[in-house]
Amino acid sequence: MVIQSLRLWVTIKPIATPVLWILGISAAVGALATYFTTTTIAAAIFNVAFILVTLIAVCLVISKERNRALQVEQRNSELFHIVSENIHNAHHLIRDALFDLEHADAGIVRERAKNTAKDLVNLLAGLLSKLTGCYVCVCIKIPEQFEGVTARSIDDLEGKNVLTFCRDRINTPGKRWEQWYHSLVDNSVFRDIILGKIPYFTSADLEKEKDYTNMTPNWRQWYKTAIVVPIRRTVSHSDKGNPKYELLGFLCADSLTTEAFGEKQIDDYAQLLMSVGDGLYLYFDEVRKLDA
Repeated sequence: MVIQSLRLWVTIKPIATPVLWILGISAAVGALATYFTTTTIAAAIFNVAFILVTLIAVCLVISKERNRALQVEQRNSELFHIVSENIHNAHHLIRDALFDLEHADAGIVRERAKNTAKDLVNLLAGLLSKLTGCYVCVCIKIPEQFEGVTARSIDDLEGKNVLTFCRDRINTPGKRWEQWYHSLVDNSVFRDIILGKIPYFTSADLEKEKDYTNMTPNWRQWYKTAIVVPIRRTVSHSDKGNPKYELLGFLCADSLTTEAFGEKQIDDYAQLLMSVGDGLYLYFDEVRKLDA
């Protein structure tokens, strides 16, 4: 809601302000010209009053413009505080969880990792919902065997799946808790990311995505806009310069509200999630070593 209000003001501000100034100055100049060319006292009084009213109106416009500018500055400051605080908390959570693994028994590593991941997706769901003014759901998907996935071609992905590791408990409806396996071949987003065709996926309106394929039954009931970022690292580069990645999962955010993230801002949200995904890779990499 905050983002949408700011977007509207930024759109009309460059047009509204100059128009009001021009109208005010033109009225004042016109009134002055008429004043010096008029001969009757009544007309002179009218013109002086008109000038005063015009000047007052211009002053009010300037004051209102200044107040709006201060409000925008305050909102920007609030948004920056919300983002910086929550991203710091996210990395703080990952860092502490990583060091806690040193004292964890091998048998409880996976469960401890899931609890950490739950706290993280709850934090991110709350953050994204505040920023967008919409209900945003967040989840983490991992490879079926919790092992790194690497691929150069679609053949390397045959028979490989990812499943939902955890979902937020803030906005995710209960019916979505049913477990689904997602084929890395049949899901166009997961396939294109792991093969390096796209760095991440964003869509303000999934219904408009012609090449989007998702084998989850009735996915349209659950989301209309989505962001998917990888939890991965670069392991090598081919002679053609194309990187080869090792993937340990996906961090996903979605909403039933079309364009919840905004068409122009959605890539910024993706970059925000990418920064969290990079930290998650380090954590999950340590988890799988202890869980092996």
